[in-house]
Amino acid sequence: MVAATAAMGAEREARACAAFYGTLGIAQPVLRCLRCLRQFAGSTAKRCKDKHLEEALLLSRVLSEGLQALGEAEAQPLLRCVLAFQMEATGSSSSFQKLEQIVTHLAVGKEALLAREVGALLAHLTLQRECACSWR
Repeated sequence: MVAATAAMGAEREARACAAFYGTLGIAQPVLRCLRCLRQFAGSTAKRCKDKHLEEALLLSRVLSEGLQALGEAEAQPLLRCVLAFQMEATGSSSSFQKLEQIVTHLAVGKEALLAREVGALLAHLTLQRECACSWR
C-alpha cells in the first residue's frame, strides 16, 4: 500500500512541478528531468530504469546552478517531486541512491529546505502507518 501511495504521490508531484516551472526560465531542463523521472517510474527493465535515472542525474547537475539562484519557494516543487520518486524507489537500493544523488545536487544551498521537506515526508509516512495500524 505504501508503494502504491508513493507512486500516486510521485505522479501528482510531477504534474504539480511541471505546472509550476512552466513559466520560469529553467522550465526546459526541469521538464526534461521530470520526463526522465516519469520514464524511470514507468519502466520495468532495470537497464531502462538506470538509463533514465542517469539522464535525470546529469540534468540535476545543470539544474543545480539554476536553482541556487532561485529562492526556496521556487526550488521546493522540484525537490519535493524528486523525494516522492525516491520514496517510490525504496525497493531498489541502487535507484534510491541515484535519486539521493539527484536530491543532493538540487539541494545545494537549500539544505534547510531539504531538511524541512524530509521531515514533512517522514511525518506523513508516520501518520499513514498509524492510521493503517488503527484500522486493524
